[in-house]
Amino acid sequence: MYKLLIVDDEEIEREGMARLIDWEKYGVSLVGTAWNGIEGLEKIRTLSPDIVLTDIKMPGMDGIELIQKTRKEMPWVEFVVLSGYGEFEYTSKAMEQGIRYYLMKPCDEPHILEVLEKVKSQIQKQRSQKLQVEAYRNTVARLLPKAREQLFRDMIFGDAFKESDFQLFAAEHDLQHIRVRLLAFCRETGFDYLEQFILQNMICDQIGTEYVLLSVYVRSQMVFMLDQRAEKVEEGVRMVGGELHRRGAGQIVAAVSEEGKIDDTRTLYLQIEELFRMGQGEGSAGLLSRRFFSQARGLAGAVADFPRLKDARDQAGLLQEVYFTFLKMRRKGYSLEQIEETADWIGKVLYGRGLPEAGLEEEEKWREAAGKVWDDLSQERRLCMKTAWFLAEHKGLTKYENKEQQRVQEMLFSSFCYFDYQPLNLRFLAGQVLYRNEEYLSRVFQRVMNQKYSAWLIGQRVDMARRLLQFEPELRIGSLAELVGYAPDG
Repeated sequence: MYKLLIVDDEEIEREGMARLIDWEKYGVSLVGTAWNGIEGLEKIRTLSPDIVLTDIKMPGMDGIELIQKTRKEMPWVEFVVLSGYGEFEYTSKAMEQGIRYYLMKPCDEPHILEVLEKVKSQIQKQRSQKLQVEAYRNTVARLLPKAREQLFRDMIFGDAFKESDFQLFAAEHDLQHIRVRLLAFCRETGFDYLEQFILQNMICDQIGTEYVLLSVYVRSQMVFMLDQRAEKVEEGVRMVGGELHRRGAGQIVAAVSEEGKIDDTRTLYLQIEELFRMGQGEGSAGLLSRRFFSQARGLAGAVADFPRLKDARDQAGLLQEVYFTFLKMRRKGYSLEQIEETADWIGKVLYGRGLPEAGLEEEEKWREAAGKVWDDLSQERRLCMKTAWFLAEHKGLTKYENKEQQRVQEMLFSSFCYFDYQPLNLRFLAGQVLYRNEEYLSRVFQRVMNQKYSAWLIGQRVDMARRLLQFEPELRIGSLAELVGYAPDG
């Protein structure tokens, strides 16, 4: 049904056309009438007609002005002009406005309907063309991301791609003079379509849509091309990693390349793959970069066994590994500043985040984990316990299902706080550190750990001594005994 508005200052003409013709019979709905251009324009704005049948010569606002004003606001409205004899000048002006349909007064029903059929046909043609254009635009909008993904994929793998496509993309984003980096997320099981969508949106939100130039999913990796001017990339990756972890996405590794030109994409991607291999070899997760590895392989690389740190499956194993790492730093004569730097880089290599970035809330957790002994610990030992708790929390090892597990957690952390302290035993731990009943702690430990506390402690010290000798074969037995909590000979 096409909506029609009649505008004519002659009441007889206007009302005659409105009442005597059965408009709906011809697929037309008469939505209103107006007596001049001023009223006509108001009704056009409120009623949105498809067709306006208007007199050309009217008081206040004539048909020409009505057409001009409507064309500016609603160019799709079709006009049919009514003109009388001697109004050739007005008719000529109407034709200059692109009006193709007019009727000479007086006009009868057959002539009106004949012209309306032509107008309806023209409107239908325009609507059809509009739908085709919209469908084309939707198709282009739908295909464009796929085309860009394919272009990016070809650039990554060094495959042949159309130089013209590349130039168009580079020109569109003004990439000829900027430098880029690649950022990639990897998970052993890959990412499903929904996870890819979430990653895309979160990265755009955290880093800025204007800096995310391209993205593609390849080889179980979600890869982004970033404008080098993008800031807070590390912070954005950390936020994304934390959110995905909360969603239960498992361990996700991220790597960022060095900067380069857009036609260095293949080289930058090879850097990403190298970083993933390095991270896999060292048990790394979080954000990997050449800067991280070059610095970590200095101080931290000399003492940290990354595979063991990552693969530790329980608190006891993790605490032993962290303690042994700090023990090696002490043996190598690291200053407190170097120990802090090393602990920081261990966190960054493994989880893309260093200890100094922790807030007061996390500091409070570390103090609580160490219990009442915290104030008696040296700066080095506090840093050791912070590192252990930091890594344990990322592994999900700091949660407990019941009070007994909580008590054992306290016993383990407190034991490593005093690991090289000779009086350390269950009685000392119960009476001087945890202030709890010795028999109760003994029963709880054996129930949770499936061995007596004394047997566990001896096993830990013997294993620590063995590993220390491997690390420092020239170590004297007396010094070795002291380092693991035994009295020296003699």
